[in-house]
Amino acid sequence: MIRLILKIFAYLFFLLHLNVNADKSDLKLPTRESGNHDALCREYWSRRGVLDAKMYSYCMGNEINGYMNFLFLSEKYSNESWIQLAVNFAVNKWTGRDWRQDSMVYRELYLITEGYEDLLYLSQQPKWEKSKYESCLYKWGIQFNNVVRCYKN
Repeated sequence: MIRLILKIFAYLFFLLHLNVNADKSDLKLPTRESGNHDALCREYWSRRGVLDAKMYSYCMGNEINGYMNFLFLSEKYSNESWIQLAVNFAVNKWTGRDWRQDSMVYRELYLITEGYEDLLYLSQQPKWEKSKYESCLYKWGIQFNNVVRCYKN
């Protein structure tokens, strides 16, 4: 049953990946295979050489889901000038020795995009302070979620 679910995820990923790459050739995204989720999940869910198969399957599904969500967000914001920087930041932050934790790559990109949306909203408010925003942007760069936190404090 779990293998069937993983095959369905892989097929959906394949279809989604074709659509993303067909339209956005300038956006450089890592492949799911380069994440080496097998190594990640085996490392996390093996104790004294014994693999917890149930948790390994859960982990694999979580990482595949994270990668698909990561692709979705990358596609959604693909026309923004900052998206490649955000993708690179998230991927670099959550890449380990031999693997990439795509569930956390997605989470990192999600936080950045939510911060961007918050900044768009804040910039339309009458009390918007551009100099304070620029100071926070200089400090935090592409981490728009932290730019928002800095700006509000």
